[in-house]
Amino acid sequence: METETKIEKYSVTLADAKKFISSVGIINKLVNEVVFRFTAEGLNITAMDAANIAMISFDYSKEGFLNYEAPTEEVKFGVDLTKLSAAFRRLKDGAVVIDFADRITVNGQGKLKKKFTVPILTDPEEERKKMPPLEFKAAVRVKVDDLSEAIEDATLAGESVMLSCEKGKFSLIAETEINSASTDITAIEEVISPEGVIRGKYSIEYLQKMVTTKIADEATIRFGNEYPVKIEYASENIKLSIILAPRVSNDWGE
Repeated sequence: METETKIEKYSVTLADAKKFISSVGIINKLVNEVVFRFTAEGLNITAMDAANIAMISFDYSKEGFLNYEAPTEEVKFGVDLTKLSAAFRRLKDGAVVIDFADRITVNGQGKLKKKFTVPILTDPEEERKKMPPLEFKAAVRVKVDDLSEAIEDATLAGESVMLSCEKGKFSLIAETEINSASTDITAIEEVISPEGVIRGKYSIEYLQKMVTTKIADEATIRFGNEYPVKIEYASENIKLSIILAPRVSNDWGE
């Protein structure tokens, strides 16, 4: 664990916390402990799940905060995301003030004034990670509702699903010896290498955790042949990317 910048207190205010809270909830489906990193640009979270199968990168720009004092040096806090998410779920409306000191204090400024405290982790499990430099062969932008439905279709026919992309056609295919399910999705935008059909197989369980309509209506999916898949969401002030290793591999390797 890197040496953390010593700071007595740090405070930020979210004007509309719904998408921020939703993002934290999605991240918490994959990891329990993270490091909140505040910089001149805003908040960043980069983490990998315990099985080394999924990696998350989340950026929330300083413009998304009603109150944000940009630090001159990176300020870091270890966060128990499960406990923080539980507190966030109790907030229904209004601005949210989050104070970081010897503990994290969440103040809901809605119709009901709420206050929750959760501990600061002095030695969180996650070390700083960087998104690996990946070169994807296919990229498609789709409606998240369509993607979510296709993944649910795939659950009827196994534990993994094949993403398949060829010019003009993007499909999700799941099959076993006794049953199968496939769904073709009309892509909003498509970029594919000239290599022909691009296919990659991934865990349905993980994909279910990665897909959400609460951040953006559309998502960009990047993948390759037997290669990681990257799902990206972008909306005002938010960028969330999740990389998932292919089913043929148990980890990222060297």
